[in-house]
Amino acid sequence: MKKEIILRWLKKAESDLKLIRYGLKIEDPPNDALCFHSQQAIEKYLKAFLTFKDTRVKKTHAWKCF
Repeated sequence: MKKEIILRWLKKAESDLKLIRYGLKIEDPPNDALCFHSQQAIEKYLKAFLTFKDTRVKKTHAWKCF
């Protein structure tokens, strides 16, 4: 179960990075959106790491990610 949760966090982070890579290739990229997705990717990688280290990740907003 723990492994699946970690893999989900990593997959979601990779999705953010994919969007960032695409956005950096276009002319006049939406920098605010790219910064947002950068922060989101970092947060998801951190949650994957904390899950790996058996540190509970508390929900910070109402909607459920999984």
